[in-house]
Formats: sequence, C-alpha cells, structure tokens
Amino acid sequence: MTNLDPGLIENQTFDRTVLIDGHEYDGTIIKNSVFENISGDGLQIRDVNDLCIENCTFKNISENAIRFRNSGGSDGVKILNNNISEIDHNGILAAENHINSTIKGNTIYNVL
Repeated sequence: MTNLDPGLIENQTFDRTVLIDGHEYDGTIIKNSVFENISGDGLQIRDVNDLCIENCTFKNISENAIRFRNSGGSDGVKILNNNISEIDHNGILAAENHINSTIKGNTIYNVL
C-alpha cells in the first residue's frame, strides 16, 4: 500500500493501492494520475474532507477502483471526470458514513 504526502498529487502512476487516510489530507487534490495493474483496491479513502479526485484513469484493478473505507468517514469528497475500466468489483464503493460527496462526469465501463 502506498501512502502519499498531502497537497497536490498530479501526473503520477500507481501500481499499488493508495491510501488517503486522515485529516492531514483534507483539501488534497489528486489529478491527471493513473492507477493501473493493481492487485486490490486502486484508491482507499478514510477520514478525509474536501478531497478531490479529478481526470484520473483507473484500469485493470482486481478489486474496487475507488473505495470509501467502512471504518471512518469523509465529508465533501469530489470524484470528477475520471475514466474507470477493467475493474473486478466496483467502480466506486462507498459506505453510508461518507457524506456530501459529489460523483460527476465519470466514465465507468467493463466493471465485472
């Protein structure tokens, strides 16, 4: 699993699950990045507010492309204009304790 520094995460490629966990990531933007060939979830989210995931590609992932973790919560996460394909479980999976999320303009296909 990959942990990243908070702030702007841009133009990166990930081949392992990325975990965004904790309020130090509040306001973080992940954009124009690629999550591919991952065994597990592509991106996991827990206890973060105002996270933005925009214009990213999620491809060839063995579990969920984006998963809001059951433990913890979030407020105001935006998932915008991403391309999600060749996913073995769910394109986007969220538990009830994540509120005020915006999921808009995403292309999701070939999800098994």
